[in-house]
Amino acid sequence: VPEPDAVILFGTPEQIHLLTRAYCYATGSFIKGFAGMGACRMLLPQVIINKEPIFTISDRAWRRAFSLAPDELTLATPLDKLIIMLENLEQSQL
Repeated sequence: VPEPDAVILFGTPEQIHLLTRAYCYATGSFIKGFAGMGACRMLLPQVIINKEPIFTISDRAWRRAFSLAPDELTLATPLDKLIIMLENLEQSQL
C-alpha cells in the first residue's frame, strides 16, 4: 500500500518500548495504550481518527488471529509517526 492510513507492528514489550520512547523523545508527546477492549474496534479507529500511535496488549480474538506470542504487544501508528520513531531510535537510547 503506497500511503497506508496505519501501520501495525507486533513486538516484544522491549521492542515496542524502544519505538515509542523514540517518538516521545522526538515529540515530547505521550503514547496511550489500552487493555481489556477489542483491538479491532479500538486500535485502528484511534490511529486513523487521532493520527497518533497507540499500543495494546490486545484481546483474545486479536491475539489468536495473529498468533501473537504471550510476550508480544501490538503497536499501530500512522506511517509518518513510524518514520519519526525510526529516525530517532538511536538518539533516544543515549
